[in-house]
Amino acid sequence: MDTSIKDLHARRAALIESLATERRDADLRRFACWCARRTDLSGTDWDELVDAANQFASADVSLAEMLDVRNRHSGKAMAASVVGLNHGAANAAAFLSAWQTTRQNAAESATQSAEMAAIWRHMKTNGRGLEQDRESIEAQVEELSRLALSNLA
Repeated sequence: MDTSIKDLHARRAALIESLATERRDADLRRFACWCARRTDLSGTDWDELVDAANQFASADVSLAEMLDVRNRHSGKAMAASVVGLNHGAANAAAFLSAWQTTRQNAAESATQSAEMAAIWRHMKTNGRGLEQDRESIEAQVEELSRLALSNLA
């Protein structure tokens, strides 16, 4: 079945909402980290953000510690948002996907990190890779579905 990108976005949003309703913040945060790690973080200090978010999801660091890491990168986030994305820099979207993992609200973290990861994929293909865009979002939906079902097993 060939699902449209719009339908995949709606499915992703519904799965995030379902996990949020079930108060599965750790799973939502892990999903955000999963999305960010699918971008190109190699050779950057951005993985510090994803590590802090993942550690918060596992209760290894406090909310304050995670937010401290987020705040240390806020200047980069502003530059990536204002300059990087407007100039089509894929690395700006990759950074923002990592930065979004540290939002205080887990559902917003999942939504925004997933969206930035999808934008990164789109930019990497110069907007010509609609099939890769679909595959990227399909993978996100599959990961969310796996997380949603993991509590049932």
